[in-house]
Amino acid sequence: MITGMSYKSDETHRAQKSRRKFIYSVFTFLGLTAFISVLSTFRNRAVLRPPGALSEYEFSSRCISCGRCVDVCPTNGIKLSGLLDSGLGTPVLEGYCAVYLELIEPDPEKNLKFKFSEGKGTPCLRCIDACPTGALMKIPVKEIKIGSAIINRNTCLAWRGEPCLRCFAVCPFNAVTISEGRGPVVIRDVCTGCSQCVYVCPTTPKSIVVQPHPDYALRYRYRWRIGEGA
Repeated sequence: MITGMSYKSDETHRAQKSRRKFIYSVFTFLGLTAFISVLSTFRNRAVLRPPGALSEYEFSSRCISCGRCVDVCPTNGIKLSGLLDSGLGTPVLEGYCAVYLELIEPDPEKNLKFKFSEGKGTPCLRCIDACPTGALMKIPVKEIKIGSAIINRNTCLAWRGEPCLRCFAVCPFNAVTISEGRGPVVIRDVCTGCSQCVYVCPTTPKSIVVQPHPDYALRYRYRWRIGEGA
């Protein structure tokens, strides 16, 4: 009898252990699936690329994550993307783009004088020159389109009646104008997305942000295909 009971007890223990393993496996699978889904959502989100980047698909295909664009950026604005970004290890613009070497350290007063000076600035674009694969295409400054700035009027100091026009003063391309003498407005077609306005915005969080502009990336891809690229 004791032997029989012992046998049944062992059998019950094995069955319980098997069920626990099964339940653990199910929850592990569900958790992993959820994690992959969330990770995929983050990695598919649009990111700001350095100037001259091709369409996202072709950029990711050509970029070898060598980091040369990161090394030569004078503003340290280019970083290699992390786990939750699109294209792990590829360059993204997390800071600002100087565009001109004279504007490596943007300042509203200095930039305002630069805009209205008769001399022409010296294009930076070192990241494009450093790219060995053509993921960043050689383009003139006037064709740079990293993204477009968007202003949050609810937090913008000028739109709240406080004295601040830093984004207007610092923009190298006059892409920010003043609406009816009240607050700044971005001219989308003129904005390059250099993010200098974001850098000088005094509010926390920033009242002006730059979002990627895929339309121009498609134009770069077209130019590349017809042989007008570097």
